[in-house]
Amino acid sequence: MPWTVQEFPSVPRLVVQPRNSSHMGCFVNVIPICKLVLVRRCFHKPILNVPTLRPSSRLCKPSRLFLVCSSGRLDLFYHWLTRENVYMPKIKLDQNKDGLRGVVAVEGIECDESFLKVPRDLSLQVTEHEECTMSEFVDPELWSQENWYVKLSLKLLKEKYLGKLSLWKPYIDILPHALNTGLVYWSSSELAQLQYRPLIEEVKINQYYREALYTRVFESLSSPVRVWLQNEKENVFFWALDMVQSRAFGIPDVGNKTYALLPMMDMLNHRVNSQTHFLYDSIANQYEMKTYSKLSPGTDIYISYGPLDNDHLLHFYGKLILSYVFFTFIS
Repeated sequence: MPWTVQEFPSVPRLVVQPRNSSHMGCFVNVIPICKLVLVRRCFHKPILNVPTLRPSSRLCKPSRLFLVCSSGRLDLFYHWLTRENVYMPKIKLDQNKDGLRGVVAVEGIECDESFLKVPRDLSLQVTEHEECTMSEFVDPELWSQENWYVKLSLKLLKEKYLGKLSLWKPYIDILPHALNTGLVYWSSSELAQLQYRPLIEEVKINQYYREALYTRVFESLSSPVRVWLQNEKENVFFWALDMVQSRAFGIPDVGNKTYALLPMMDMLNHRVNSQTHFLYDSIANQYEMKTYSKLSPGTDIYISYGPLDNDHLLHFYGKLILSYVFFTFIS
């Protein structure tokens, strides 16, 4: 695939690369030394003929993912962000014209202006080679065998388990209660309506993987945590896994890449041609979001997760972007 190099206004301490996708989810890559952004451009053939999809409850039923949370939880979240020195004077969470919860400008934002800054200490993160520091929660042997997204999911699961004792409770309370729009939650009969065997087979493999992963994780958790999981109405581990795979940021470091959940920053929805970029300020030790186009009050603010194929969007998010039919599956 060709790469297009884009130069941005010179800011010596700030560098950025847009989101890229991995098989198990999406994450933002930040390059700490380069001053250029590499943008991948893909031209694929369509994944499927969308009009051939038959009516399905999965396709029509609204998800709790798309609802703005209660004003009480939202106020607590804003208070928490302020207390933790998050800079966001010109934006808020709101419901956009598509009914999605997202970030909206409440004041005009100038070109090249940083509109969101989050201290790195506020991130919930894990490194690739990080040793287990939660032996009272999960067996360190399992920890050492799993990938980064499982480790970060376990960290999020622990904070969920701690409840009011968790530093991140206001953030956890603002997250979607469920991310049940992805194809892994579809039944075999619903998947058959896609009429596209390569994607159906990929989803079934992922469904099997998730069930096997849950068995391994459950057996490795401490007894009180297992009891807590069994008493929950929904599978909280899958919730944590979904949150990580759909929201995590990847930050390269010398020999040990970091993956993080970043409060408020991960609330921006995807748009492939977004002019919003994610940056890391190594001097202030904080993450920033900056726009390279002027935004007027009331504008929905997006960030690009990278050139995601429509098969990826449908698989993990349960949606297609019809206006970008060239970002689709390669058979």
